[in-house]
Amino acid sequence: MSDQHTKSQESEKEQISRRKYLMGTGAAIGSTSFLALGSRSVVAAEYDLIEVNSGETFEYRLDNGETFENVLFDVSATGASVDLRATGSDWTIRNVGIRGEDGTGNQDATIICAVDGTSTGIIENVYLGDGDEGRAHTEGRSAIFVVPSHSGTLELRNVYIEGHTDNGLYASDPGHTAVPSNGGEVHVIDSYSGNNTASNIRLGTDGSYAENCCIWGGPHRGFWGYFEHTEVRNCHVGGMDNPDRAIEVGEPAYSKSGQAVVKATESSFSGARVRESTNEFIGDSNGTPERYVPDGCPTSAEAAARADGTGDDEPSLPDGSSLLAFVTEPDASLAGYEFYADGPVEFTEAPYDSPSGDSIEGGTFVAEDFIEEVDGAWHAGGVTGGGFGDAFLVDGAITDIQIDQPDMMWVELDGQARSPEEIIRETGDEDDDPNPVEGSHQVSIAEVTEPRGGERLDVTVRIENPGDETAEGDVSLLVGEDSQEVGGDVVAVEPGTAKTLTLGYETYPVKQDVEFPVRVESADDADERTVAVAAAGEERLEPAIVDSNAPVDAGAALEVAVRAENTGTVETTDTVRLLVGSDAQEVDSATVTVAPDDAATLTLGYATYPVRQDVEFPVSVETSDGAASIDVTVYGRN
Repeated sequence: MSDQHTKSQESEKEQISRRKYLMGTGAAIGSTSFLALGSRSVVAAEYDLIEVNSGETFEYRLDNGETFENVLFDVSATGASVDLRATGSDWTIRNVGIRGEDGTGNQDATIICAVDGTSTGIIENVYLGDGDEGRAHTEGRSAIFVVPSHSGTLELRNVYIEGHTDNGLYASDPGHTAVPSNGGEVHVIDSYSGNNTASNIRLGTDGSYAENCCIWGGPHRGFWGYFEHTEVRNCHVGGMDNPDRAIEVGEPAYSKSGQAVVKATESSFSGARVRESTNEFIGDSNGTPERYVPDGCPTSAEAAARADGTGDDEPSLPDGSSLLAFVTEPDASLAGYEFYADGPVEFTEAPYDSPSGDSIEGGTFVAEDFIEEVDGAWHAGGVTGGGFGDAFLVDGAITDIQIDQPDMMWVELDGQARSPEEIIRETGDEDDDPNPVEGSHQVSIAEVTEPRGGERLDVTVRIENPGDETAEGDVSLLVGEDSQEVGGDVVAVEPGTAKTLTLGYETYPVKQDVEFPVRVESADDADERTVAVAAAGEERLEPAIVDSNAPVDAGAALEVAVRAENTGTVETTDTVRLLVGSDAQEVDSATVTVAPDDAATLTLGYATYPVRQDVEFPVSVETSDGAASIDVTVYGRN
């Protein structure tokens, strides 16, 4: 690979620009200067912009002791991807952002890493929040993968991960047993990982933990302690489609994963699940979890790349004011926008440049840029393009934003890329909204199982909140014409989001097929569906004697071979008993489980009595559903 370099080059690192290493990888590279957002000073910092071409992968390998920092990758082209690998000692990846969905490529993750021996590797102020191009778990990738050979300490600080179709942080393999592994620790601190497919954070070695992190949302698991003893410290874990899987312990696939233990302290989580009876979860939730981004954690690729190492990405602004910036792609032309605000608006210049290296300043296009006050409200807008942007200082709530070319322009609030809806929500004061839309539970039945009588019927419910406030309340499952309540749960759904919930109950073992309505209800909505429950399966185990060792001498063992056939329609478990004599004395038994249309063969027996004369008597075998018998002879001793 063109960027892989050896130890012989280490002495030259001070003299050779890092840009030299980054060339020749199918990427266009540029340098961007900006004013550090945490200050109004004129001290500028610099980062490299690397645009990866469609279908190509930017590859880079870190050496021992190397720091890779201040890089903004643009992988918005289809199939463009980044492959960073750090597998030595005392390396650092810092101030790196990836803009656009990372192509799935052939590698397992965007960053693949391990740390040697007693050394420490650091990943800090990194943004991996635009996800990957995969649309299913089988075709996706992780943001960060820690390989089994990891034996040192890996620290992740102020890392933002979201939208990956595999595990967000996949760091359990250093504790694996199926491959050679070295048990290195992984510490995740002040970071955010959300809405990744398999799990958001997956750890698996003693001493590994997540601390002061928000682990939020996704279809499967939030925090997954796969092997050994891992910890969740002062974290919020929630927003999962299945709230009970916010924290998951272990996995049946390996004997070692069946011994995993997770301990949660000073953390808030919606639920915890152990996969095996041998797994253990320790801890209680410290209240309802809430979504937040830890201080210093970048929420855009640009914010990560331009950081000065402090994690302070927000500009210094007058109290109550916001910096609103409309920024364009280099190919944008005459991209228009407008917005409304409750308070005064003025043109300004952002204390940083756009990712293209161009200025972000409002009022420069005199013919199009405008600010006006209408009936006490403020209305502003303009036109820009070519990688430039327009900026405004806004005092008060922003109430509406319209962008004509959303594929060519995005909007930033205080230096952070945000959706218009997020900006309206973050700058608004709910108490000042004369017509807030209350949160509500809009419920719909997504899936219903079709059990036999006596089996569990499960109903998967989608719960959507279209309102502006969090909706919390009961969701109930009712069955039958008389709407008998058989299940329910208390569910909290954030504004503009949805959750799934599975409710169910054990059906009655009906003797014939039946249909009846099932209904899910919230305080705001209801949905109903007709379900079918098939007749309960028949359990029937018929015994037959297929052989014996009779006649036998007195005192010898009498053995009877038995065939127990399942003539019913469901798997059946029953006891087969051996009875002897006219009084049917039980002398042996065995319990068997037999599938439908199958049979079990077994041998039952006992030691005969040492009689003096020849005797003949009946021997029978019985189950709950039938019996069979034969006469046997025992020769006396005389």
